[in-house]
Amino acid sequence: MTIASCSSVLSEDKTTEAIREQALAILRAGLQARDEANFWPAMHAAEGLTLAGHGCEVRKALEPWLATETDARRRCGLARELIRAGDLSKVGDLARILTSPDSYGHIHAAESLFKVGEVGDAAAIERAFAQQENIKLRLMAAAALGRSGAAKPREAIREALRGSDADGMMLAGWILGQIGGDADIEPIRSRLTDAPTPLVRAYLELTCPHE
Repeated sequence: MTIASCSSVLSEDKTTEAIREQALAILRAGLQARDEANFWPAMHAAEGLTLAGHGCEVRKALEPWLATETDARRRCGLARELIRAGDLSKVGDLARILTSPDSYGHIHAAESLFKVGEVGDAAAIERAFAQQENIKLRLMAAAALGRSGAAKPREAIREALRGSDADGMMLAGWILGQIGGDADIEPIRSRLTDAPTPLVRAYLELTCPHE
């Protein structure tokens, strides 16, 4: 098994105890990785462990790591998984990265807020949504706001799906796959025929239910 498959294995009712222990062992090993190449797999391992009910274990491993990590994007990943594991105080870390003068971590901060269902600094996320220069940041901010039910950000996401920007189309499809409704299925499916790159098409294929 891989880190990517362990979470789904653990969620299955028919998983045997032996397979469950194997999956947990893989996730625990993944969580301990500290090299650059395995940072994001370690965050996925943390998510899997939290979903399996081991949030305390995740917090114990990630709290000291966050205290020493200086890379803003990695700090977003660490804060996100700590929030998932139950430490809501780390929403403040994401809000501070989003408002930092250095834009390096802004997209990751907005994306992480979306993933954990938080807004953080409401004024900051609104500013990120209002700006037009960076479509990735705009859409991730829209996603964070849209998850709370805000109508205008949701319409902006749908507009990006209809647009010609490849990143906008890809992210819009991915976001609507999580917070959209049945009415979004056909608009996503309709972009499969003119997806500008294989990557965009792959995102839309994964998002859109097959007939």
